[in-house]
Amino acid sequence: NSRAHITWKKKLPDFNDRLAEGCDRLISNLNFTKTSKWINNNNFIILRYEDVALDYETFLPLLYKFTNIPIDDDNYQSMLNWLKEHTKKDTKRDRGGKWKFDTQRDASEVVSKWKKELDWDTIDFVQKSCGREVLEGFGYRYYENFTDLQRNIDVSSYNKDWKISLIREFNYDF
Repeated sequence: NSRAHITWKKKLPDFNDRLAEGCDRLISNLNFTKTSKWINNNNFIILRYEDVALDYETFLPLLYKFTNIPIDDDNYQSMLNWLKEHTKKDTKRDRGGKWKFDTQRDASEVVSKWKKELDWDTIDFVQKSCGREVLEGFGYRYYENFTDLQRNIDVSSYNKDWKISLIREFNYDF
C-alpha cells in the first residue's frame, strides 16, 4: 500500500508544503470543472481509480466512447481480460507472500486497505491538509474522528454514485 509511506514522509521538511501544493491543485482543478464553460462530454471526464478498478466492465465502454476508439472485439476483449487479471486476486497465482512489484491486486481489498493500515494521526493529517472540499468534491468520505472511521471501517470510503451527479452537471450522455 503506497499510502503507508506517508507516515515517514510527513516527517520530511518539505512534505507539508508538497501536500498543500497537491491539495491546492486539486481544489483548483475541481473549481475549474465546475465553472468552465468549455467543458462538455466531448472533451472532459473525471475518472477515479476506484471507478475503473472495481467496475471496469461499466467504465471501459465509456472510455472507448469518450476517446472515440472503436470497440474492436479482439482489442476490447483483450483489455477486459487484462483488467480482470490485474484487479482480481488469482489464488492459483498466489505465491504465499507479498510480491513488491507484482501488478496483480484484488482491487476490492486495495481501495480500502489504507483504513486498516494507517494510524488515525496520519489519516487525520492528510484529511486536514487537503480538506473536506477536496475529498467530498471528488466523492470521498471525510472522517470526523477515529470513532467515525472505526464505525465505517468496512464501509466504502467513496461514493459510487458520485460520477453520475458530477457528470449530470455537464450533461454527459453515457
